[in-house]
Amino acid sequence: MGFSVGGTIAWRLSENRFNKLKKIVCFYPSQIRNNLNIESKIDTKIIFAKKEDSFDTQKMKEILSIKENVRVEISDFEHGFMNE
Repeated sequence: MGFSVGGTIAWRLSENRFNKLKKIVCFYPSQIRNNLNIESKIDTKIIFAKKEDSFDTQKMKEILSIKENVRVEISDFEHGFMNE
């Protein structure tokens, strides 16, 4: 499980089928937008905040949802909602 930058790192690890990870959950991993070439080999769930200043979360959902092993949700809450 990774949050923000940690979520982006988890996303980058998802393409390595030889690691011991079984599932990845990424919360508001905004830098995924710079790593769209990754093809996840592991069950990956991405949860975006309802709005991000630097990119369109709905567009990211459209792009990522067509990838195998990837599920994307957009929460009803702002970036950082899980931090509390």
